[in-house]
Amino acid sequence: MANDTTRPPADTAWGPKHIAHYLDVSERHVRDIRREDETFPPPRMVGSRPRWCPDAVRRWVADGGSTRPPTRQTGPKRKGPGRV
Repeated sequence: MANDTTRPPADTAWGPKHIAHYLDVSERHVRDIRREDETFPPPRMVGSRPRWCPDAVRRWVADGGSTRPPTRQTGPKRKGPGRV
């Protein structure tokens, strides 16, 4: 018997963790996509928790997913003020 506990549920609303698993990205990246990509489906809020219809997320992926290229840092990170 296979262990399917890590798979997103097929018939219930998905939270950020489920979407991250489906897209094979981190939950932080899901937050970034939500904030930066206007084509990402809007969530239905259940209390203070966002939930998505799995079909809406699948449709977004089928339509090409994110239309915006990932942002890249141009140089090394600097810590603290005045570091060179």
